[in-house]
Amino acid sequence: MISQITAHTTPIHTIHISPDKLTIATAATGDRFINVLALSNGQLARLGSLTCTHDVRTFTLQAKSLLAITVIGTLEVFHDYNVNFEPGKKAGLTKPPTTEIQLTTPYAKNIEIQDVIARGKETLICWVEGAKTGFEVINIYDKSGKVEITVQTRKELGPQHVSNSKSEDLLIVVFKTL
Repeated sequence: MISQITAHTTPIHTIHISPDKLTIATAATGDRFINVLALSNGQLARLGSLTCTHDVRTFTLQAKSLLAITVIGTLEVFHDYNVNFEPGKKAGLTKPPTTEIQLTTPYAKNIEIQDVIARGKETLICWVEGAKTGFEVINIYDKSGKVEITVQTRKELGPQHVSNSKSEDLLIVVFKTL
């Protein structure tokens, strides 16, 4: 055993280690906190927690950012997730997200984000609306605060735009900062 630390009170469902192998992040069932731990000389030490607005479904690491998907299908981005915790300050062991991303349709329906994956500086987002699965590509590094991304599906385009081509199912349309 490397080390033992109490970080969650419910079972851990996601764990990732940073590319430099110096930081570990964990998320647990029914918890909106992602614990960030430092790994040094075979020992774990708690750095702090990232605080999501809702319980965490899953998360992934992308360079120096952590991308969390919540149970309501939003994407919460934490840039420099493993630095700048301030243990001596009130609430210094927690950090809020840099960016909260919600996908919607033109008719104001929220779309749940299912998964994300890094593609260089871009992030590929997989979403589901009913039986339809779609993909959007965004740059998470040029966004901050609450961001709403409006997605148009073939349903909104009408029958004149319908074809058998799968590529027409997906369009990136509007980025609007709230």
